[in-house]
Amino acid sequence: MEKIYAPAFEALPKASQDMLEPLKKKMGRIPAIILTIATSPALLEAYFKMDAVGKQSKFTAKEQEYIKLSVAETNRCTYCIAAHSYIAKNVIRMTDEEILEARHCSSTDKKLGPLSCLAATAAKNGGHLDKDDVNVFFSLGYDLKDLMDFIGIILGMTVTNYVHNMTDIDIDFPIP
Repeated sequence: MEKIYAPAFEALPKASQDMLEPLKKKMGRIPAIILTIATSPALLEAYFKMDAVGKQSKFTAKEQEYIKLSVAETNRCTYCIAAHSYIAKNVIRMTDEEILEARHCSSTDKKLGPLSCLAATAAKNGGHLDKDDVNVFFSLGYDLKDLMDFIGIILGMTVTNYVHNMTDIDIDFPIP
């Protein structure tokens, strides 16, 4: 396979450039994974909508990172492990130990542990959770809307996981 590189912002379709302009202003740069997704304006729009699910959910930023890190680890996405380890440490202020717990479904926290394990199980099993797993989710204080949001967070993470796993673009975050 020929090496695939993330495109330059200027090489993207105009529709994608327009959608990315606010992110470019906010971050000062656009991560390679987003630039790669943006070669398809439709996928970029879908990804942004999926990413908005977490922001509109009742999951805390830390809970979302536990979900995302466990899914990235399960899907063996080195890019997303690096990116979300960076976000977890520098934005969410998670410790290195918490990041490893999230990645390896090993937290003893009564909510974060089961949440990350359920996300990993769903990712590993193509979205299948058995009735006991779903009951564990509800026992954590979540409801049906939260389950739909949980699925949305997993799907958004899966998009970036698949993009990297199929393209192997260079990782532009520190490798943990």
